[in-house]
Amino acid sequence: MEEIPDHLIENISKNSIVESQKIILDQKQSGKGKSNYSNRDFGTKKELPDSNNVSGNLSDVFQTGDTVIHKAFGEGLIVSIQKMGNDQLIEIAFDKVGTKKLMAKFAKLQKK
Repeated sequence: MEEIPDHLIENISKNSIVESQKIILDQKQSGKGKSNYSNRDFGTKKELPDSNNVSGNLSDVFQTGDTVIHKAFGEGLIVSIQKMGNDQLIEIAFDKVGTKKLMAKFAKLQKK
C-alpha cells in the first residue's frame, strides 16, 4: 500500500459494501439486474432419441438374467427390470463398474 499514491486510495467502509450488495440483490430479485448466464452458449445441443422410435415391445427384448453389453460399462447381467411409462428401468450388474440403473430406450444395450 505504501507504493500507491494517497490520491489514488479510497477508503471504503464495510457499511457501503453491504449497501451495494443489497442494491445488486434487490435488482436481481426484481428482474432489473442483468444475469451473467442469460445469453451464454454452453456448447452444442444434443438431440435426444425419439422415445416413440423404438421398434417392438421392450419386454420382448430384455429380460432378467440376460447378459448385455454397454459401450462404456462393458458386460453385465440384468438383475431387475421395472416398467416406467413406455420404457423400462433396467438394473444391471456390470463386471467392472458395479450395479447401474439405466433406461432401456437410451442405454443402447446389446444382448450377448
